[in-house]
Amino acid sequence: MAYFDAGLDHLSCCYDHPGRVYFVLLENRNVIGGVGLSVFPSLEACCELQTLYLAHAAKGRDLGCRMTAHIGNRARDRGCRQIYLEPHTFSGAYTSSEDALFSYFFAL
Repeated sequence: MAYFDAGLDHLSCCYDHPGRVYFVLLENRNVIGGVGLSVFPSLEACCELQTLYLAHAAKGRDLGCRMTAHIGNRARDRGCRQIYLEPHTFSGAYTSSEDALFSYFFAL
């Protein structure tokens, strides 16, 4: 099952702000993944991992873990001490914190 996010067509608008950055993973000049990082405004020294995607062909190669580690390093560079992650289902984002039984904060 695939999940489509209409915001993907406008990532440059989402990440063209101070405190936000998006990294694209290329293989042979083809985009095979991407992940975003944003300073989490309501919490001190916290960044949010956002919009992590991998092409189906890129899965199973430890690239998601490596991209997450890269985001952790960039968050540390920005002075963040923890990363917030809001999980999604394959059908879309959870609609409320009550629906999302899991909200994660990772210490850096």
